Amino acid sequence: MTAEVAIINRQGIALAADSAVTVGRAKVWKTAHKLFSLGPRHDMAIMVYGTGSYLEFPWDAVVKAFRQENNDKRFDTVRECMEAFRQYLLRDTFKHEPGHKRSVISVLIEHVDSIRREAKVDGDPKVWNADKANEIIDGVQKELAQAIVLFDDLTFEDFKADVGAEIEAYLAETVPEDAKAEFIPKLLALAFDAFRRKRESQRSTGVVFAGFGVEEFFPHLLHFTLDGRLGARLRWWEEEGDARNLNTPDDYGKPCIIPFAQRDMPFLFLTGIGGEHLQFLNSGLESVMDGVFGDVIEKFVPQDQQEDALSAVATGSALAASEFMQQFTNFVAQSVMSPIYRAVSALPKEEMAAMAEALVELTSLRRKIDSRLESVGGPVDVAVISKGDGLVWIKRKHYFKIDINPDFMKRRTLLNGGPDE
Repeated sequence: MTAEVAIINRQGIALAADSAVTVGRAKVWKTAHKLFSLGPRHDMAIMVYGTGSYLEFPWDAVVKAFRQENNDKRFDTVRECMEAFRQYLLRDTFKHEPGHKRSVISVLIEHVDSIRREAKVDGDPKVWNADKANEIIDGVQKELAQAIVLFDDLTFEDFKADVGAEIEAYLAETVPEDAKAEFIPKLLALAFDAFRRKRESQRSTGVVFAGFGVEEFFPHLLHFTLDGRLGARLRWWEEEGDARNLNTPDDYGKPCIIPFAQRDMPFLFLTGIGGEHLQFLNSGLESVMDGVFGDVIEKFVPQDQQEDALSAVATGSALAASEFMQQFTNFVAQSVMSPIYRAVSALPKEEMAAMAEALVELTSLRRKIDSRLESVGGPVDVAVISKGDGLVWIKRKHYFKIDINPDFMKRRTLLNGGPDE
């Protein structure tokens, strides 16, 4: 996992990313690069989180190859740069068929794991309770039905022809022998629906573009999710709630703090209350009201009218809890968040960098204490991007000593027209 933060005001963008990468489920290396400059000719950066590679190609190499190829190109907007990067990912250079097919199978793995865990009989994942397995599949299908379709023109027949054999081979190894005839076709259909819809798998990657295009005077940030590829189809969609463009009327001049990946500690810092506490407050308030009014109804309402009264109470409790949470949210926004954002709007660049780093370090400290795996940690890379100075590294780790590698800086200058690391 990862912790990354972007802090934006009219002066620029401060970006911070940790260095932890989880290998399997039991090992964490704290040497990963997740924040990349696009070179001295571009006032932009790319951050990634989630999986460490794109179809088996390390993100470090992918981003740097894109940077080198576009060294002499100028992007008018950050969105133009994003589109160029998306098209770059569709090149035949990355046409690694095993990687493509594994990325498709990944949309199914978590559901199969869920069945093996919840539908096993007598603790044996090789024996499934058919009713429970079908219940899980039906529940997933209902969730998928609410998700946006990414590929309207993809048919089940084409999907099966492209990757059906690989999915069936995976299922043949995981589905119990006596359940294969019933569940392999159902799970293949589930994989098709999951692949063509906007729903993350366990192998998804977040990609953040931040900085200034040539025609942009104020900062611009875009956030996308990338979740595999099959042929010319890239599972790629924008996380619009995180987009910020201070050049537009809606966002003009507005400061913001945007966390990515593990967001719990930045959210706690901003609001003064954890997300899980808000959920408990909402459900607990509704439950208490149901209980109190239910007791009153039982004592004072005639038996033949109690069912209707309880139904009305349940509806009223939900509405009251919702109204309270809305008022509470408004209170938090005005009394807790607004002062922070007012301060952020006036922060100089070096203070924005320090704040972004501190929020990542705060998440790292929390994971060190409350998690078996320290899924956030290691050196924090910090950069500030401004219109006048471009991207400036505040902190940047290297896996080697820069002072005894002069050829590295010379190579960077030759390739990119100037040092960018």
